[in-house]
Amino acid sequence: MRRPRRLYWLLGLFLVLGALLAPRPSRAYLYEVANRIDPIPVTNLLVADAFRPGGVRIEWDYTPMGAYSPIEYDVERLGSTGNQSWVTTNKYLVDNGPLTVGVTYTYRVRVRFDANGASMGLPAPPPNANPADIYSYSWFSPVGEEGWYSIQVVLQEQTAGDNQAVDSRWDLRYGNPTYLDFLFQNRTWKGGLWAGYAADGSRVGRSFLKFSFPSSPSTGLWYGSTYAYHTASATSAAVTVGAQKVADTWLQGTVKWTNAPALTPLLAPSVVVLTNQAGAGWIRWVLLEDLVTELYGDRVFSLGLATLNEATVGWGYFAKKEYDATRGPRVLYAVGAPLAAPLRLSCSPGTLTPGGGAATAKVVLTSPAPTGGALLTLSNPDGNLVAPSTVTVPAGTLSTTFSVSAQSGITQNTTGTLVVTGGLTRRLAIPIEL
Repeated sequence: MRRPRRLYWLLGLFLVLGALLAPRPSRAYLYEVANRIDPIPVTNLLVADAFRPGGVRIEWDYTPMGAYSPIEYDVERLGSTGNQSWVTTNKYLVDNGPLTVGVTYTYRVRVRFDANGASMGLPAPPPNANPADIYSYSWFSPVGEEGWYSIQVVLQEQTAGDNQAVDSRWDLRYGNPTYLDFLFQNRTWKGGLWAGYAADGSRVGRSFLKFSFPSSPSTGLWYGSTYAYHTASATSAAVTVGAQKVADTWLQGTVKWTNAPALTPLLAPSVVVLTNQAGAGWIRWVLLEDLVTELYGDRVFSLGLATLNEATVGWGYFAKKEYDATRGPRVLYAVGAPLAAPLRLSCSPGTLTPGGGAATAKVVLTSPAPTGGALLTLSNPDGNLVAPSTVTVPAGTLSTTFSVSAQSGITQNTTGTLVVTGGLTRRLAIPIEL
């Protein structure tokens, strides 16, 4: 009688142990892949600056998706002269290069997220886990397999074909004011180019630069600057030298005070401040609108340099190409931008009054508008401005203007943001003052 009971007891024990040791159904567990970080693309990648001896600043936009926040941006520069990579938390990067003129570089940017921030806290899967048990979350980019967003940049540089100084000194053999009209030719005293005023015989001095571009680019202009090498200043006080576009009808060998191109120093759109303490070095003026007009027009770009107040003593001196061929005036510019996209957005006057008169806004393109014109979208994200929703740049032209004003109901000093989009996006913050 006891043997059957022992057998039943042993059989029951085996059944219990078997149930405990038997593998559970594969879907009894839920694992998590939580350490993968996938890229999301940025937008509006562009070149915001280009500078000597060969560098650029690139910028981009990014709008976070949902609750996820970027922790860093991967940036790469690819080119035949060598690749470079960076990691930054900023939405811009300054690449000091030096980049080689004439070489095509590709800049690409992607943003990465901290995937662990959304973790459900599940255990990591073992090697033999059933794939159906694994919960995986990842972001995938609509721009390429790895989420890179790319642009191309080519730096170009053009040296001055003509560069010359003139001054308004009087010819003392005659009654004043009879100008001496001295021809400086290839003379290079203190560098050979100057701008300023002296209360003596030399009086007012100005300089002129002329650049001839061999051809118009097949792509749009990203950015460009005019450079002159500063050799010295003749006063310890600040000397403000402005640059402005002038007529092309002058030659280095024949230009003198009385036949020099007309300019209005106080209206110079770009200025620099020089002192003796600044020492020697490259100085630059930025005249983007004038540069793009000439680069895609007759390809001849002439500038005049003058001090803003030509009744205040002070001089700035610059290197003529005959003084030092490596330090002669030049234009450095970057191409590769989309054609007929917004290059520059401006407003005049630069401050608005609520309920006051309208200002004139102006948009300049990276290249001439195509047949049918370039249709651009305007927006006002903060709602503080009154402006049209679209504007068209006529075919073959580089710019157009439109009216913008401040909302009448604004009761405190603030800022209105004007945004223009069409291949690229440009923004302008306009102060609004009561």
